[in-house]
Amino acid sequence: MILALIAIVLGFLIYRQLPPEKRITVLARRLLPSPKPTPPPPLTDEQAVLHPPGENGSDADRQKFSDLIHKLAKDAVALVITNCQPQPLVMHLVQDTTLEIKNADDLDHYIVLDPQHKYTIPAKKSSQVKVTFSQGPGIYGYACDQSPQAVGFFSVTPPTP
Repeated sequence: MILALIAIVLGFLIYRQLPPEKRITVLARRLLPSPKPTPPPPLTDEQAVLHPPGENGSDADRQKFSDLIHKLAKDAVALVITNCQPQPLVMHLVQDTTLEIKNADDLDHYIVLDPQHKYTIPAKKSSQVKVTFSQGPGIYGYACDQSPQAVGFFSVTPPTP
């Protein structure tokens, strides 16, 4: 009993030593339930497209991803790479066409379309690249430098007859 009384008195004395703004925090932490963590905000379309469903994704997830690619696809005269971030993020291309890749940085960039198509784009220069997309029309991701995942995508359509 005496030990409990001493603990209460010591606790009160320590509490009184705290500045007033900290006292409320200490009391609130002990008396109120802890707040639930706030869920992260939903991804923007531009963030979501960089997380494709993968090989084991469901048909619904693949369709959602395809719809998102087509929504974001833009026609452009060139793909501009700045800090390995492409503009546009999703580019519409016609199969068997020439693509201009511009490097806006002071460092060379290494662009990987697939294992057979790897290109070094010199700093502050452009390169013309013949892209065939031998698998046919579809969605193709590409990497920049040593990125382990796609930094952007091509939405490839067949050439018009």
